[in-house]
Amino acid sequence: MVIFKRAGRMLRRNFFKYLCVMLIVILGMAVVIGYGNTSFSARETVDRYWEETNVEDGEFTAYVKLTDKDESDISDMNISL
Repeated sequence: MVIFKRAGRMLRRNFFKYLCVMLIVILGMAVVIGYGNTSFSARETVDRYWEETNVEDGEFTAYVKLTDKDESDISDMNISL
């Protein structure tokens, strides 16, 4: 058929143009996939590190000594001192 001959001629005539477009698409896909895998892996590593090392979530300073009631109130909120 004529369309197959025309497509073949067009591909042969513009081979480098199509090759460059295909390489740009492949490179773009590789960057997006690599970024997705890296961010997932980094997040998983940070979460695992926090669990293994019991990283502190915060720190505070009291100007006066905490009373036993204050300490029990803080402990009731699932916060360890």
